[in-house]
Amino acid sequence: MTRLYVFSSLLLLLTACAHTRPATAHFQGDTTIAFHGDTAYDANGQLMLLGEHPRTDLEQKPFARWFDSGYAAYTVDTATTALISPLLKDRTFEIFMGTWCGDSRREVPRMFKILDACGVPRDHIRLITLDYRGRMYKQSPQHEEAGLDIVHVPDLLVKNGTEEQARIVESPVVSLEKDLLSIARGEPYQPQYRAAWWLSHQLRQAGPVDEPALADSIKEKTKDAFELCTLSYVLYLHGDTTNAFLTKRLNAAVFPGNKAAQKWLDTHVIKKG
Repeated sequence: MTRLYVFSSLLLLLTACAHTRPATAHFQGDTTIAFHGDTAYDANGQLMLLGEHPRTDLEQKPFARWFDSGYAAYTVDTATTALISPLLKDRTFEIFMGTWCGDSRREVPRMFKILDACGVPRDHIRLITLDYRGRMYKQSPQHEEAGLDIVHVPDLLVKNGTEEQARIVESPVVSLEKDLLSIARGEPYQPQYRAAWWLSHQLRQAGPVDEPALADSIKEKTKDAFELCTLSYVLYLHGDTTNAFLTKRLNAAVFPGNKAAQKWLDTHVIKKG
């Protein structure tokens, strides 16, 4: 009976492990650190998290250096989170970030601290980390970002059921707390870089493209000549050269006098052959 119990327990353990992503081990001095997902080193020897990871992986070296300090240093607007908390009952969240990205290193610890203050369970927050190397720029190995128009990071997606309600892109418009309250209340919300997000979404739709109409719509949504540069570059690296060059033309149409942005595009988004 004892042997049967031990065998059954071992079988259950092995079955559970088969459905869990294997940990990736790295050595920090004499300490072995296990990460629960994909990792890689870039050309500078910098360790990156890639794909879906638990928050606890950000709380380990070398990421804890900026995650823990950023979390501790941020003062939450508790008056606003008290208003947000009862509105988040059915909400879940997805955070897309790069462990290599300065904006992500600044904003993501703050996002987690605010969601903690709102009482959001950890299993209601999904963390996806993206690459920045070559053709994998702003992508995950498992491509969780596919079809979500992730152009700038970090992105905090607020979901109601399976539907995205709104997102905070790279940095808040007012503050993370005020922006999240507006979203939770269902108020109209326009994130930073909304022209790039909007155009990325439009380019995925089937049908003919009306460039003058797109340019007119973009004029209402952007003030920065470099906003579409990032989108054009992302599309180019992802192999979508048709839309990369379309975005480049639209940027020139919206900002015809901005030579700096056009020079940047001419340098980074280049026709081959």
